[in-house]
Amino acid sequence: MIGLHMLVWNEEVLLPRLLNYIKPHVAEMVIIVDDRTVDRTGHIARSYGATALPYTLNHDFAAARNYGLAQMIQPWVLQVDADEWPEEGLLKWFHQFLVSERASRVDCISVWRENWIDGQPIGEQTYEWQHRLFRRQMRFVGRIHETIVPQEARRAFAPKEYKLLHHKTSKRQEMRNRQYMEWPEQREIVNASS
Repeated sequence: MIGLHMLVWNEEVLLPRLLNYIKPHVAEMVIIVDDRTVDRTGHIARSYGATALPYTLNHDFAAARNYGLAQMIQPWVLQVDADEWPEEGLLKWFHQFLVSERASRVDCISVWRENWIDGQPIGEQTYEWQHRLFRRQMRFVGRIHETIVPQEARRAFAPKEYKLLHHKTSKRQEMRNRQYMEWPEQREIVNASS
């Protein structure tokens, strides 16, 4: 009933542990591998039974994610990044929710994400709602910081006690920030705030 959807770039370090953990909770895994990847990410994904699809990112995260969504067959999609960790309770809650009567009236479930860098909360953005479980027919928008846009009336919220952990190092964040600066719109935002 749930398919895992990921967009990855050089994630051979984080991917095995995450896929080993999530695999029992999903019926399929579709992983879009940025074609600039130079490590064993695609091989690792396939070794866990995932469909690994090479893709030229071309400064458009939403297009890459939507390409992966078009390949999926499960009715519900769980979108997770390689540096995130859905708590066990959250994964179990998803399955309980999807067999409930309420699921027929929902297109998207938002989860409470906890953002830490170097083991520390990051201030105002330490906690935020993120749309992460949704019907396969939905699509991402936004070339950078992409998201799906559910109708408010068709969205549900997972209990806050079951979090999506997004804990990373400052080194990893700096690497991502350099990648984001490749996008013209991100450079405009940074230049406007300087």
